[in-house]
Amino acid sequence: TPVDWQSKEPNQDFPVILPFDLRKYVFIYPNSIIVVAGAKSSCKTGFIYRTAALNMNHLQVILLSNMEGGEQQMRDRFDAIDIKITNPAPFLDFPCSDNFHDFIKYPDTLYLIDYIDVPESGEFYLIGGAIGKIRRKLDHSVAVIALQKPFNRDIAFGGEQTLKDAALYLAMNPGSIK
Repeated sequence: TPVDWQSKEPNQDFPVILPFDLRKYVFIYPNSIIVVAGAKSSCKTGFIYRTAALNMNHLQVILLSNMEGGEQQMRDRFDAIDIKITNPAPFLDFPCSDNFHDFIKYPDTLYLIDYIDVPESGEFYLIGGAIGKIRRKLDHSVAVIALQKPFNRDIAFGGEQTLKDAALYLAMNPGSIK
C-alpha cells in the first residue's frame, strides 16, 4: 500500500518538555529518539530525572533505570530536583539494564532510559542496534536515552551507529552541553 503522507496534519509536535529550555530550538515529532550522550559525572541521570519531573503531570512517563546507585541514590537525586514530586510519583519506574525495547508498549508515552550500557563483552556496536529496536517499537511516543561517552568526544560509545536513529543528539561534559 502506498504511503498517504498528504493526509497527515502538519506539525504534530510531541509535547515533551526538555531541560535547559531546549524546546525553544527543536521540534520533536512523535516516534522520535533523543540521545543524551554524556561523559562520566556530566549529569546524564540528572537530565533524565529532570525530564521525568517536567513531564510527569501532562504525559504518561515511564522511566527505565539501571538502578546504578540503588533506590536510595535515586531518592536522593529526585529530592535534589526543585520540582515537587508527589507520593506515589505520577510516573512509572522499572529497573532495567537490557532489552529496553521489551518495555516499549504504550502509545503517547515518554520513555526515559537511564542508560544503555554495553554487554560485558565490550561489543559497543550493539548499542546502535538497541536504539533501533526501541525506535521501531515507539507508537506515537518519544524515547530519551542516556548513553556513556568519553570525555571531550561528542559521540557515545557505540560510535556512529548511536547517531543513526536520533532526532536530537546531545553531547554533555561536566558543565557543558551541545
